Amino acid sequence: MGNTLFLGARPYDFVDDKTGKQVTGVSIHIAENGMDNATGYVSSKISMSNDGFAQVFGGLAGAAGMVLKPIHITYNRFGKPESVQLVEHGK
Repeated sequence: MGNTLFLGARPYDFVDDKTGKQVTGVSIHIAENGMDNATGYVSSKISMSNDGFAQVFGGLAGAAGMVLKPIHITYNRFGKPESVQLVEHGK
């Protein structure tokens, strides 16, 4: 397994065209290296609820302090981020 970098976060808020329901949350963007059949870093987007994002990152201000830093993400059984920790150099 390679490294994961936190690239940023972007809130979303829109009305679903099919259901007419309001959809809100936060997309987090990460980059991972060491993936099969890839060279360099590969980016991914993960959607989180506003509450889940606040629990994991403490809000946008907390996430801003992690931009372009190596992180470790722990996922829950539903594949959603449960915790994010900064990775200290040399670990």
